[in-house]
Amino acid sequence: MYCVLDIGGTNLRVGVSRDGAALQAIKIAPTPKRFTDGVALIQTFARQLTRDKKIKAVVAGMPGQIDQRSHRHSGAGNLPDWSGKPIAKTLSRLLHAPVLLENDALLAALGEAHRGAGRGYPIVGYLTVSTGLGGAKIVDGKPDANAFGFEPGAHIIESKKLQTLESLVSGAAVLRRHKKSAASLSGAAAWNELTRCLAMGIHNAIRFWSPDIMVIGGGLMKRIAMPRLQREVRNLFTQPRIPKIKKAALGDRAGLEGALIYLHQNFAVKKIDRP
Repeated sequence: MYCVLDIGGTNLRVGVSRDGAALQAIKIAPTPKRFTDGVALIQTFARQLTRDKKIKAVVAGMPGQIDQRSHRHSGAGNLPDWSGKPIAKTLSRLLHAPVLLENDALLAALGEAHRGAGRGYPIVGYLTVSTGLGGAKIVDGKPDANAFGFEPGAHIIESKKLQTLESLVSGAAVLRRHKKSAASLSGAAAWNELTRCLAMGIHNAIRFWSPDIMVIGGGLMKRIAMPRLQREVRNLFTQPRIPKIKKAALGDRAGLEGALIYLHQNFAVKKIDRP
């Protein structure tokens, strides 16, 4: 059995696969704010899903930066108690298996590039707009070379107050600005402004990454109208040809699907059907 984890700022997802090729079962719950509660819940879910069968390997995705040398995590503003904790080491001890820790948006990008809206495109740019805002660039089916991960949500959109894309467009930004969740936010003006700001971020990502396609996922895309977003992005360009901009296809499964791809690329897993 193989286990894949998507530890998001809002929800925790645990999936298992018998052969590493496809997900057999998934459990979902709100992500515990305390690290000790979170890893205990992961252990419980993994035991239930595997029925205590041996786990061969684990891939876990989390928001924020991942130090691949120390296997420690940092920078997830929505999960401060998890930051700096030895997550991979702790999970390896609890699940009795080797654990690879990676940025959750990168895993979702892999999922969309292999099995979702970006399938068939050599260079895929991916942004996810949920509790926070993340993303990654996938080239020929693998994460592009990078020194310390991808953090497109951290690039500065407004100079005077040094506002980042994530501080303007994310679930946390909606809650901070409007004092209500994105699910409760109504009014065309508010959503039009969010769409305009996101369009600027997509424009910049296209300029930085030069992808064949930009895939946009995350919970807020359930409320942002894709035709308007595409139009806003096109209006920012002077040249006639820009990459395709598509809504993500895998929904909440993107991170887990991407974790299976990452598992295949980084562990010696047999019988995996390459997309």
